[in-house]
Amino acid sequence: MKAVKLLIFMLACGACMGYEAKIWLTQDAVNSTGLSDTERADVSDFVNFDIIDGPMNGAKALKAKEKKMYFSGDLNAPISKEGTFMIWIRPHKTMRTGKGEPEETYEIAEVDKLFKFDLAKSANKLDFRFSWENGTSRLNDMHILLPEIPGEEWMHFAFVWDADEGIFNCYVNGTPYLRKRRRLKQLDNEGGNRLNITTSQIAVSECRLYDKVIEESAIDHYIEQQNRKKMNKYLGIIPTREFSLLGYFGSEDIEKELIFSSPLRAPKDVRGWVAEGPAQINFRKDGLVMESTMKDFDFATGHITFWCWANFPPNFLAEWNVQVLSENGACLVFFSAIGQNGKDVYDSSIDFRTGRSEDYTNGDIDLYSLSYYSDMPLGASRNASYLRLNSGRYLADLGIPGIDSKSNEVHKITLMRAEGRIQLAVDGWVIIDYQEDKERFGKLPGAGKIGFRQLKWTKVKYSDFKVYALKKD
Repeated sequence: MKAVKLLIFMLACGACMGYEAKIWLTQDAVNSTGLSDTERADVSDFVNFDIIDGPMNGAKALKAKEKKMYFSGDLNAPISKEGTFMIWIRPHKTMRTGKGEPEETYEIAEVDKLFKFDLAKSANKLDFRFSWENGTSRLNDMHILLPEIPGEEWMHFAFVWDADEGIFNCYVNGTPYLRKRRRLKQLDNEGGNRLNITTSQIAVSECRLYDKVIEESAIDHYIEQQNRKKMNKYLGIIPTREFSLLGYFGSEDIEKELIFSSPLRAPKDVRGWVAEGPAQINFRKDGLVMESTMKDFDFATGHITFWCWANFPPNFLAEWNVQVLSENGACLVFFSAIGQNGKDVYDSSIDFRTGRSEDYTNGDIDLYSLSYYSDMPLGASRNASYLRLNSGRYLADLGIPGIDSKSNEVHKITLMRAEGRIQLAVDGWVIIDYQEDKERFGKLPGAGKIGFRQLKWTKVKYSDFKVYALKKD
């Protein structure tokens, strides 16, 4: 059988340009014992594999049928505090979150002593992980969370970093994952000297490694037009459109009945509400201000939730005003919250909650969780709004960002759940639009409570909370 070889080019471009290490696959039957400039090397143990068309014209890729395959090459200079890593990958099949989905990890690439890039698949998330091996805090690892990825479609990942300048981001088919650069800590190792690639259930092609930051416009150069922005729908980037009830009920015969209203301006406006976690609540003439009394960087504790006492029907429209008063943090809304086995979330048999994330993601209450503002202290401002289904922390859908990280304006939030559709809008513009999926997630929450949720670094003013029941005439 004709051997399949890995072709590695090390192109020296001078000090000002850095160097580029390019990897792609060829069918040249050339034996060698080592890797150097333009030299071919055997790929390990290709017993069961296919050669498939790559993402770019003329490129090829390997697709393992059963076992993993590894190939690697020495770099002609170490990679450390500054660089760009790019790779095309293609999953063999569609992968998505959902109950009963098995846990699997797919190794993709690594540079020794510097980083690893892999995909961790589970029932509740698909997590593309770019993990630093040493020299940085684990908080600086990149986690690209998706509810679904398509099978047999090419995806391009480009990671760029510069520890001295604080640059760290990823581009997926040319789309930046973070809205602003993450403050990357200094890399204190000597750098990696060897690049390793793995293919199993994920085909790989066109891998490139640079010792400098490649600009966004230059990254686009490696993505042909038919692939550019192709992953946007999986990243939650939906068309910009105004909120409208008509588009979901399909007629103008909609009954919208006000069933709850609170101005949120005085203690009497929240009589019967319950705060969880170290919440500090103050009242002003223009609204209720809520923040945590804990502001440290321990992610496990200090977060807060404020529950409205009422149970709301499955088909509802909720509205409230929000103004973010802190520099960093995250705002979410919990809705359709109910204790398991139909119990109230305050039932004495339900576990006591202290505001920890695990109380809601893996506790004994079921609910939807939807984020509409995120600007974490380390600068990892998300490029999406997240809709999760709990208990279980299933990532159900992504949407476009909600409140801008630099906004100090008052924003109107509109949340609708009706006829199996969930939609959230900020200032009348839809940021997330999701069709519920019982087949994927099993039994879904019905009637339940609404709660305002904040991470510990967030200070927020709320006002004018209203809930309407929705039904057709």
